[in-house]
Amino acid sequence: MSRAARLRTLLAIASILGAPASAEAAEQKVSKQARKYLSMTPDDFKACTAIKDDSLDTIAVLNTSPCFQEKRGILGIVWNDNFLRAFIDKRTGATTYQVYQYISYQGDWRFYNRVNYESPVGPQSRDLTEIGRNVVSCSGSSLGGGCLLSETIAFDAPESLLRIVASKFVPGAVQGWRFKYYSKSGQEWPDALGGAEVAGILKAVDAYRAEHGLAAAPTEALPK
Repeated sequence: MSRAARLRTLLAIASILGAPASAEAAEQKVSKQARKYLSMTPDDFKACTAIKDDSLDTIAVLNTSPCFQEKRGILGIVWNDNFLRAFIDKRTGATTYQVYQYISYQGDWRFYNRVNYESPVGPQSRDLTEIGRNVVSCSGSSLGGGCLLSETIAFDAPESLLRIVASKFVPGAVQGWRFKYYSKSGQEWPDALGGAEVAGILKAVDAYRAEHGLAAAPTEALPK
């Protein structure tokens, strides 16, 4: 089960049972890898967040990509994945955050171009940044399945919103931040990030800012 399917399942259970639902209530619905993801804390994600910061860089880049990936099969293939990236201006401390998403599927190109995400004031909409599109394989096309295609996309997320998501994290609870991608073809892709992952990258950014004497300077406020 991909991270998308896992969190969709868990968040659906949470909405039925009354969020936050216990991880135990959903334990039989998810894989062993998924339960590992749910057991991780903000400190776990802070510890595994990668930092790219050279002395010649003006922007330090942090990302949670190394922390978790859902792998399938004996080859350990990642079919779908998402994670958070943070870009810290090393002169001012101003930081922008980005949700980075990888989606693979069979058939025709979907051309994802927009996302809606949860916020305290209702769903918000953003255009997507296209990072890459690739033909992964066409070995199954002769059987009528079409080529295996992938799209890599991203969108910016306000720091103020991420801090609200992080503040609601409860250990052992099924919680997350939900969003949905829309495409030119009409296909939709619901997905989510766990609260611990959101809280983890914020802790990593705060630690970097403190270590380098940078002010905490959110770059975008929530819409009103």
